[in-house]
Amino acid sequence: MSGERTEAATPRRLEQLRDEGRAARSPELGSAIGLLAGCVILQTTAGNAATRLQGLLTGTFTDLSASGRAQDIDVLWAQQALGRAGEAWLLSIAPLLLVLPVLGIGIGFAQGTIFSFKAMLHFDNLNPLNGFKRLLSLQSLVGLGRSLAKVTLVGLLTWRALQDTASQLPTIDGSTDPRAMATFLAQAMLNVGLPAAEVLLVLAVADYAYQRWMFQRSARMTKQEVKEEHKQQEGDPMLKGQIRAKQRKMAQARRQMQEVPSATVVVTNPTHIAVALRYDRGMPSPKVVAMGADLLAERIKKLAREAGVPLVENVPLARGLFKSVEVGDEIPIELYQAVAEVLAYVYNLKNK
Repeated sequence: MSGERTEAATPRRLEQLRDEGRAARSPELGSAIGLLAGCVILQTTAGNAATRLQGLLTGTFTDLSASGRAQDIDVLWAQQALGRAGEAWLLSIAPLLLVLPVLGIGIGFAQGTIFSFKAMLHFDNLNPLNGFKRLLSLQSLVGLGRSLAKVTLVGLLTWRALQDTASQLPTIDGSTDPRAMATFLAQAMLNVGLPAAEVLLVLAVADYAYQRWMFQRSARMTKQEVKEEHKQQEGDPMLKGQIRAKQRKMAQARRQMQEVPSATVVVTNPTHIAVALRYDRGMPSPKVVAMGADLLAERIKKLAREAGVPLVENVPLARGLFKSVEVGDEIPIELYQAVAEVLAYVYNLKNK
């Protein structure tokens, strides 16, 4: 049937949907890649962070045990200690703060995430009935299944990782090395985070493939819609004819300008009209090779001067030629006498 949406969406249709804020994207993909990137960053920066933490704690306790310091802790010292702690903490998490936001924005744009006022002003989204329909849709059921699978798999992996990590927990006492403790905590987070990130990434890729398939399916068009779009793109036949006529006129003007240097004489109005004539022995009669009014006439006269073609002012002849002939035509019989006089004048000039 002609009303069935069997045709793939055209580029214009996809652009319209994009303007409305609709595109194939999966929120899970950004979260999974972000978690995986966070684990990698943590693994590469944990050693430096532990060293920085050890230096902070060592310096603080050394300062406290200094002579008289423990009994003379003032506000200034507390502010300085908090400042050092804040600086150490900020430097430790700086890679995460720098990389993760940029990564999230990049993934969003790669999926086609866009900001659209049309989507914000779509009041159908506020209709409770539409919201209830969305809850019972196939996409909602798929989302529920995806969430249950994610929670189940991540929960099992986390429980197993915590069991393996608990057996390696070091004894914490006054002699515990802060660096060793920080390294252990970082490794424990990696043991939990990496498997979870890998599972989430697999689920996110599958979800993105499904979302893309659903989007392409919903964006399909009927045969009539495709025909109407092609008709709109081709435009009004009358307008297309006018454009082609203008293009032909411009091409003709360019060809005329190329013929001006080979003309025998240019007859002028003198200001508004210019007609370039060519006559060689053996030709039946002179021929019009270029003709124009106003700006085009000025262009013809300029090219004629540059090529050394004589300009002859003859108002009646210029007007008669302009009204009665076209470019490429031979002059009419009634203008033979006037043109012959102009050519004789030009030949006399050349002989002198």
